[in-house]
Amino acid sequence: MPDDTDLRVGALLGRCADPTTALAVIVGFPSDAGVRANGGRPGAAAGPDAIRAALHRFTPDARNPVRSRHLLERTVDLGDVPVTGDVAADQQRLGDVLAPHLVAGRFVVVLGGGHETTFGHFLGHVGAGQVTSILNWDAHPDVRPLRDGLPHSGSPFRQALEHPSGRCTAYTVAGLLPHAVAAAHLDWLGARGGSWVWSDELTADRIDA
Repeated sequence: MPDDTDLRVGALLGRCADPTTALAVIVGFPSDAGVRANGGRPGAAAGPDAIRAALHRFTPDARNPVRSRHLLERTVDLGDVPVTGDVAADQQRLGDVLAPHLVAGRFVVVLGGGHETTFGHFLGHVGAGQVTSILNWDAHPDVRPLRDGLPHSGSPFRQALEHPSGRCTAYTVAGLLPHAVAAAHLDWLGARGGSWVWSDELTADRIDA
């Protein structure tokens, strides 16, 4: 018989089956088509299952177990969004799944997947009619141009900043590595009001700010 004083996240997540009563939802986006289109290393498509396997072994936050357990018991895993390899269509499909939950005020967690996941997540806010500011912790800004008019894992934040809805009101990338950033990309980002922080500038005070 399971020890109710030492339950794992996996056991708690299964206790809420009705998304309409949830405080938070989890959605998987098992795609790395955008990574392959950007010349990167494939494998991120297996991410959602791998993250779930690790997450389910965790315990509620011992610093505030009552609150943590309350949230976990009211979190629903909606499974994975079906993906086709058509990056733009899959991003829109992810946005369509997320939008009604954002409208209802639920917190959404997306398990990727390549970085193209980000723009699909942003489209959820567009569909919900919500403005958003984006903070990206990364070594590079991912504002590359589309390739032959097609999105990829290196373009999500350019797509968000250029989206005709105007829903992306601010973008900051923190943790940039000088050898991983094209100066032209920073020029483009700065011209559009974006901001960035280099990795060696990420002091505790700067992170808090």
